[in-house]
Amino acid sequence: MAAPRQAPVDKRRIILDAAVRVFAREGFHACRVSDIANEAGVAGNLIGAIQITDRFSLVEVPEDVAIQVIKALGKSTIRGKKVQVRRDKAA
Repeated sequence: MAAPRQAPVDKRRIILDAAVRVFAREGFHACRVSDIANEAGVAGNLIGAIQITDRFSLVEVPEDVAIQVIKALGKSTIRGKKVQVRRDKAA
């Protein structure tokens, strides 16, 4: 008898869960894409869009986890100050 098939791994979910943990633990500006990839156990090129500028940072996440990511980022600080986190308005 053949071994039962395992359910497919949802790498997107693994990555997003890892990102939330890293953001909450390290703060958004302190983490690197490689931190998220290492936490998730995946290659860095599987991570979605993250844009960091002097005035703002943009993190692209799927709709179904946006609130979870916003809550995790809202717990972050930069140089001891709480960060402003908001959902971008749809274009």
